[in-house]
Amino acid sequence: MELHEVGGWILMQRKVPVFHASFNRDWSDYRDGFGDGSPSSVDNYWLGLKHVHRLVQLGASSLRIEVSQLLITVYKYCLQILSGAVKLD
Repeated sequence: MELHEVGGWILMQRKVPVFHASFNRDWSDYRDGFGDGSPSSVDNYWLGLKHVHRLVQLGASSLRIEVSQLLITVYKYCLQILSGAVKLD
């Protein structure tokens, strides 16, 4: 699975409107990832647990959660993980 950057962040998940592909999938899809994460895509996307695990193993990490509706950000939250400790921004 290819990593896709969006504004300097690695895209982990994108959920699009109901009429597109479902997130009701088997374990191997969640382990390995599914969908097209490129910025021009309108597919549901999940990076994959094995890729998330690999990223976290690299050390200090930040997780940004952004919820958008009709291209307008309605919620944004950032969590930093520094050497096992969690810092809330």
